Amino acid sequence: MGVRLDAFYRSLAHLEAAGIPWPRAVEMASGGDPAWAPAVADLRAGRPLSEAFDGRVPALDLAGVRAAEVAGRLEATFLDLARRAEETMARERARRAAVAYPFAIAHFAAVLMPVPDLVAGNLGAALGWTALILGPLYAWLAYRRAATRALDAVPRGGRAPAWTAPLRTRAWVEEADARALRALGWLHDAGVPLLDAVPLAAHAGAGGRMADDLVDAWAAVRAGQPLATAWRRVPHELAATLATGEQTGHLAEACAHEAASLEGIAALRREKRTALLKPLMIVLVGLVIGARVISFYAGMLSKAGIRR
Repeated sequence: MGVRLDAFYRSLAHLEAAGIPWPRAVEMASGGDPAWAPAVADLRAGRPLSEAFDGRVPALDLAGVRAAEVAGRLEATFLDLARRAEETMARERARRAAVAYPFAIAHFAAVLMPVPDLVAGNLGAALGWTALILGPLYAWLAYRRAATRALDAVPRGGRAPAWTAPLRTRAWVEEADARALRALGWLHDAGVPLLDAVPLAAHAGAGGRMADDLVDAWAAVRAGQPLATAWRRVPHELAATLATGEQTGHLAEACAHEAASLEGIAALRREKRTALLKPLMIVLVGLVIGARVISFYAGMLSKAGIRR
């Protein structure tokens, strides 16, 4: 079991306040976890905290750490990251609880559906019905896990693999856009140069529209153009707000405002979808079981009629 990020960040904040050197602080906060040994070694070699954490914390958190290094507010940032990690875990628990009942219903159906064939002594058909119900369910879970890992592994300046598209629902994309905006706002507010901030922000929102635009924006910034020239995939209203913020020197505030708005919209979409999932699953399973029972007994009656 790995280190819990909320506890890890909170410990780092307290150790930073106590003036403990970073190599020792990370070692203490991680509880000596071997997975963090390379980060400790990087810090002892004099590398920045953001470089030592690269690939070991979520991309959004990495952007926050980089911004905090530049702004000199690591303690406050780690406390904020601890709170965000707690909120993320709470949302994940709520999502799992929401799908637990439909998940149980599917397994109940997988047990019930083969019963007629088992009674008739047809083991192959019984296993086939179980696979028909549970196969797609576990295939989706395996795909979701693989797609999530692929999105987490998207390099800076890269784009999400096309095969991850089914995972990137509207709510998922809005959440990814919000992460990219959060990261860009933090980094810009801290004074991180855009050439460094843009790829970090794109990495934080990998798979979203904002991330793809930021990949283009990096090239635009290198060519001496404003960020606004790269906003092509994000909604027009969002692009206009960001362009205004950039022109007036309030880009960080614009990013924070739009990120909060997208997070709220995505949360509402997920709540609506979750509310529909339970009754929809019950109806679907009920229809399948009903059709299965009717077809089984219709077959028995048909055989009985033939024998007569």
